[in-house]
Amino acid sequence: MQINIIALAGVKEKFLLPGIAECIKRLSRFANVKIIEIPALPDEIETDKALRLEAEKVKNKLSAKACRVALTPAGKILSSEDVAAALPKWFERGQAQIDFIIGSSRGLDRDLIKACDYTWSFGPLTLTHGLARYIVLEQLYRAFKINAHEPYHK
Repeated sequence: MQINIIALAGVKEKFLLPGIAECIKRLSRFANVKIIEIPALPDEIETDKALRLEAEKVKNKLSAKACRVALTPAGKILSSEDVAAALPKWFERGQAQIDFIIGSSRGLDRDLIKACDYTWSFGPLTLTHGLARYIVLEQLYRAFKINAHEPYHK
């Protein structure tokens, strides 16, 4: 199984990097995880134009057959159990591949979101890019553990 995190920006919060690395290490027992970073465009570029240009860069990195999950505030709010229930469906839809897309500080282009198979929201909170990346990885690990009936989720 392949999980791709397509991220429009790097992680600025260096203190999150060990946590992200630990999540990837733990997930490696269940799936191969690849982080694909795409530099976000400068703030000086008009928002709609920047979103379109960023979307084109993302589209070039998407796997042809993968299930696509956009992380967006307008997405569906999922509990850990919901993610665990969705994970097998996402893998089935994507022939064992899932692309998770994390936008820049501007978010994601509407057309890119519409082109995705699913959306996922962390609720109304505003999170840094690095924290969003960590949460995705940690929740995926938690979902695999739930599905394997192994202790971790409490």
